[in-house]
Amino acid sequence: MSGSDLHDPIVDVDTLSTQCPHCGAQDDDSFEALDNETVVTLRCDACRMPFHRLVFECSHCTEENVITWPGRPTAEQVAAARCSVCDTRFGCDDDDGRLEDQLLE
Repeated sequence: MSGSDLHDPIVDVDTLSTQCPHCGAQDDDSFEALDNETVVTLRCDACRMPFHRLVFECSHCTEENVITWPGRPTAEQVAAARCSVCDTRFGCDDDDGRLEDQLLE
């Protein structure tokens, strides 16, 4: 192990980062403290602006996803949320919501 390895930050796999859509500030939160599959209103600690967050586990690849909006999202915006890894649509069972399997309207 090199000396530089001793100073590398340890990444906690039990946390997710939420980025403020207004100023870009990031906040880490533990899985236990997050409301999954519910849009919640938060206030950024850095810029004090309110924003909305959705946390969901992808039904296809099980990746935890965090999506934020500066204003209250519409039902269409929430339904359009997609997994950052496999592109499965939020709320779809298995891969029936993957972009490559759908016709774009």
